Amino acid sequence: MKYLHTIFDFPSSGVRKNQRGIALVYVSIITILILSLVSIFLINMASQMGYGSVDFLKSKQAYQLSMSGVDYMYDLARAGQLNIGTYGPYNLGSGTFTIENEDLGNNMRKITITGDASGYERIFNFSAASRPRIFFPEYPLIDDAPSGTIPGAPTDSTLDDEGSVEDALIWENQKTTNYGTYAYLYTGKVSSKKIHSLVKLDLSFIPIGRTINSATVELYMVDASDDHDHDIGVHRITRHWDENEVTWRKAESGTDWSSQGGDYVSNDEDENSVEWDDDREYVSWDVTQSVTDMYNGVYPNYGWLFKYEDNDNDYTIFASREYYVCWPSYYWCWFQYHTPPRIKVNYSGPPSPDGLQIYNNAVINGDFFVRGNVIVANGTDIGDPPNDPTTIYVPVGDTVVSNEFDSYFDWSTINPTPSLVYVEPTVLDTVDSLIAIAQGISSTSGNKFNGSKTWSNTTLNLGNYDQNRIFVDGDVVLRGVTIPSETVEAPGIIIADGDITLKERDNDETTVGDNIILVANGNIYFEDETYFGEDHSGMAPELRPETVNMAWARSYFFYLLDGDVFISDDATVWANCIAYRNGFLESTLYGGFYCHNQLDVAYNSTYLEGAIWTTTMKNDAIPAGVFNFTNIYPTVYFAGRSIQVYGGGFSEE
Repeated sequence: MKYLHTIFDFPSSGVRKNQRGIALVYVSIITILILSLVSIFLINMASQMGYGSVDFLKSKQAYQLSMSGVDYMYDLARAGQLNIGTYGPYNLGSGTFTIENEDLGNNMRKITITGDASGYERIFNFSAASRPRIFFPEYPLIDDAPSGTIPGAPTDSTLDDEGSVEDALIWENQKTTNYGTYAYLYTGKVSSKKIHSLVKLDLSFIPIGRTINSATVELYMVDASDDHDHDIGVHRITRHWDENEVTWRKAESGTDWSSQGGDYVSNDEDENSVEWDDDREYVSWDVTQSVTDMYNGVYPNYGWLFKYEDNDNDYTIFASREYYVCWPSYYWCWFQYHTPPRIKVNYSGPPSPDGLQIYNNAVINGDFFVRGNVIVANGTDIGDPPNDPTTIYVPVGDTVVSNEFDSYFDWSTINPTPSLVYVEPTVLDTVDSLIAIAQGISSTSGNKFNGSKTWSNTTLNLGNYDQNRIFVDGDVVLRGVTIPSETVEAPGIIIADGDITLKERDNDETTVGDNIILVANGNIYFEDETYFGEDHSGMAPELRPETVNMAWARSYFFYLLDGDVFISDDATVWANCIAYRNGFLESTLYGGFYCHNQLDVAYNSTYLEGAIWTTTMKNDAIPAGVFNFTNIYPTVYFAGRSIQVYGGGFSEE
């Protein structure tokens, strides 16, 4: 196999001293010039963007005022002193903020925080009782923060985007070897054995509701075994493959190709006669039809396979996403730039309204409410038979845009709009009081541990501890641990003044029973094949037992630090998860996900059976995953007004 060794070669030790001295002089001069240009560029950019300007400082101050008002209101409510009326003005630096507390009835209050920096006003709904609450704002806390909405494009406009890339080569001569991290993509034959290149590019940058006019995939050619023309064809791949597992025989671990060398449409979509003339450049193939079909949900996006259409015993080399070019030379690599596979798409159509984007990799069943516009991609599986009919509800004045409406999928406005959820701590004394106990530990004794604690490959019976509780002044790590179930009346509780992580050790998974509660003054991580809560998936939803399984991640410093819940790898969680900041769902959740800030569900492996309460979805999008809002996980822990879907209709609980 031919390799481009010069990319990684360095000067030999025999370089003469005077040559080194001259090189150092050149390096110094060029470095000074570059630093000067960079300084001028940064100063110019700063003046254009307004960083350090009055407008930027006012915006930052407004953010601080708003967040401080939330924190001050929380402290008043916690002390039972937040009565009806107006509070303030309170000073914060050179600004002030005022809190106004109104009674909305039904045990609900309306809190308005006004700051004088930019006329900030924020509205919060929560219980009128004096106990602390998690606050779920109806609107984002920062006006000038990026909304994450995919930008619309004017009619007949063009957008070029490299997109995110997955690529690999597969070689007949090494049938079980993965080349997913290799710097090159080969096509043709090497050592008289066929070699193909696989490329997948993310298409989610294309706004929903457009018409695809043209699309080209481009690969950067870096070398070839000869200077003859070779016909290289592009074929749509028909099976899912994994960049880090794919080989000539297998698409991914545990899954063989139907035919060795890849599963793909036999007729190429486009063919390009490629000739190497010592010029490194991008070569393009027309993939308009396959991109259109992928965009409209006709076929999944598994990417494309590139191969020689002739039987020549030669090869052409392209750059993978791991390949880079050095400047000014490979000997002194001061700067490097990448030339990965990329895609260019021309599309047209009127821009969709800003709002929640639902892509055709997502499957959704059961009614749900969105506070704003919703845009549904062509081919999205929503409420299709044999699943339950689905209605998306939005406030009056907002709309749902889709070409998929039928007898199983519809939308409607709702008035009055549902309130966001609050949490009533009827099982825990309060989260903060429990964390305070953990923070106050000075020595290890009984059910209190001073410093971080790790349990490995053991059974941890919380019923053996006082009040079924363990307090840790630090992080908690459970590796290959089994925790038996407790009861609804006396749940087992682990409280950590830090992070809580559940993972495997020595192939032993962490398994947790029912009625177990995790409270972290930090983040909570469910990793590997952790099972949190008993598996009740074999029972009809209405027959599943009520439990108080919960994962509660507390944030601090104005919701900016920690307070995240991560459900990743192959973890399965039967619980209600409360994230004071962000939620991350890559695997399986039976329950509710409550996120003060945002929820990230951008994975094909995402599966949720339950409900979501969140201020925003990451990037204002549901890119992928399966969501069954018809089956609500029974719970006795949460009270308050929230929209849940059960049996095809709304219920406020």
